[in-house]
Amino acid sequence: MDKIKKTHQKVMKQIKECKRYFKKVIKFINDNNIKSDDNLNKLIHLWNNDKDADIDYYFMTREFHTYINFDNEQLNILWENYKEKTMSLRLNLTTLNNELLLL
Repeated sequence: MDKIKKTHQKVMKQIKECKRYFKKVIKFINDNNIKSDDNLNKLIHLWNNDKDADIDYYFMTREFHTYINFDNEQLNILWENYKEKTMSLRLNLTTLNNELLLL
Protein backbone atom coordinates (compact mmCIF):
# COMPACT_ATOMS: atom_id res chain seq x y z
CA MET A 1 0.00 0.00 0.00
CA ASP A 2 2.86 2.41 0.72
CA LYS A 3 4.17 1.92 -2.80
CA ILE A 4 0.76 2.80 -4.25
CA LYS A 5 0.49 5.86 -2.03
CA LYS A 6 3.95 7.01 -3.10
CA THR A 7 3.16 6.50 -6.78
CA HIS A 8 -0.16 8.30 -6.36
CA GLN A 9 1.57 11.29 -4.76
CA LYS A 10 4.12 11.35 -7.57
CA VAL A 11 1.34 11.31 -10.18
CA MET A 12 -0.57 14.10 -8.46
CA LYS A 13 2.58 16.21 -8.34
CA GLN A 14 3.25 15.54 -12.03
CA ILE A 15 -0.30 16.52 -12.97
CA LYS A 16 0.22 19.88 -11.26
CA GLU A 17 3.61 20.32 -12.92
CA CYS A 18 2.24 19.50 -16.39
CA LYS A 19 -0.66 21.85 -15.93
CA ARG A 20 1.63 24.62 -14.69
CA TYR A 21 4.01 24.11 -17.61
CA PHE A 22 1.12 24.04 -20.08
CA LYS A 23 0.00 27.41 -18.72
CA LYS A 24 3.54 28.67 -19.31
CA VAL A 25 3.29 27.56 -22.95
CA ILE A 26 -0.11 29.24 -23.33
CA LYS A 27 1.23 32.43 -21.78
CA PHE A 28 4.06 32.45 -24.32
CA ILE A 29 1.54 31.95 -27.12
CA ASN A 30 -0.65 34.78 -25.86
CA ASP A 31 2.25 37.14 -25.15
CA ASN A 32 3.58 36.64 -28.67
CA ASN A 33 0.21 36.75 -30.43
CA ILE A 34 0.65 33.29 -31.88
CA LYS A 35 -2.48 31.81 -33.37
CA SER A 36 -3.75 28.62 -31.76
CA ASP A 37 -5.40 25.80 -33.67
CA ASP A 38 -8.32 23.51 -32.81
CA ASN A 39 -6.09 20.87 -31.24
CA LEU A 40 -4.49 23.38 -28.91
CA ASN A 41 -7.90 24.79 -28.03
CA LYS A 42 -9.09 21.27 -27.17
CA LEU A 43 -6.07 20.79 -24.92
CA ILE A 44 -6.77 24.10 -23.21
CA HIS A 45 -10.31 22.91 -22.58
CA LEU A 46 -9.08 19.56 -21.20
CA TRP A 47 -6.58 21.16 -18.81
CA ASN A 48 -9.20 23.67 -17.64
CA ASN A 49 -11.71 20.92 -16.91
CA ASP A 50 -9.62 18.16 -15.33
CA LYS A 51 -11.07 18.32 -11.82
CA ASP A 52 -12.72 14.88 -12.03
CA ALA A 53 -10.28 13.37 -14.52
CA ASP A 54 -9.34 9.71 -14.55
CA ILE A 55 -6.43 7.92 -16.23
CA ASP A 56 -8.20 7.81 -19.61
CA TYR A 57 -8.75 11.56 -19.48
CA TYR A 58 -5.00 12.23 -19.30
CA PHE A 59 -4.26 9.65 -21.96
CA MET A 60 -6.75 11.39 -24.23
CA THR A 61 -4.55 14.52 -24.23
CA ARG A 62 -1.86 12.73 -26.23
CA GLU A 63 -4.17 12.58 -29.22
CA PHE A 64 -3.89 16.36 -29.58
CA HIS A 65 -0.15 16.71 -28.88
CA THR A 66 0.87 15.04 -32.11
CA TYR A 67 -0.93 17.47 -34.37
CA ILE A 68 0.34 20.68 -32.81
CA ASN A 69 3.32 22.38 -34.45
CA PHE A 70 4.52 25.94 -34.24
CA ASP A 71 6.62 28.14 -36.52
CA ASN A 72 8.32 29.71 -33.52
CA GLU A 73 11.54 27.94 -32.53
CA GLN A 74 11.40 29.01 -28.88
CA LEU A 75 7.80 27.86 -28.62
CA ASN A 76 8.69 24.50 -30.20
CA ILE A 77 11.28 23.99 -27.47
CA LEU A 78 8.70 24.79 -24.79
CA TRP A 79 6.23 22.48 -26.51
CA GLU A 80 8.69 19.58 -26.69
CA ASN A 81 9.49 20.01 -23.00
CA TYR A 82 5.79 19.98 -22.20
CA LYS A 83 5.29 16.78 -24.24
CA GLU A 84 8.16 15.10 -22.37
CA LYS A 85 6.52 16.00 -19.07
CA THR A 86 3.20 14.56 -20.19
CA MET A 87 4.86 11.37 -21.45
CA SER A 88 6.43 10.89 -18.05
CA LEU A 89 3.06 11.55 -16.42
CA ARG A 90 1.37 8.92 -18.59
CA LEU A 91 4.08 6.40 -17.74
CA ASN A 92 3.52 6.96 -14.03
CA LEU A 93 -0.25 6.83 -14.48
CA THR A 94 0.19 3.44 -16.11
CA THR A 95 2.40 2.31 -13.24
CA LEU A 96 -0.18 3.45 -10.72
CA ASN A 97 -2.97 1.73 -12.63
CA ASN A 98 -0.99 -1.53 -12.71
CA GLU A 99 -0.26 -1.32 -8.99
CA LEU A 100 -3.95 -0.83 -8.27
CA LEU A 101 -4.88 -3.80 -10.47
CA LEU A 102 -2.56 -6.03 -8.45
CA LEU A 103 -4.41 -5.35 -5.19
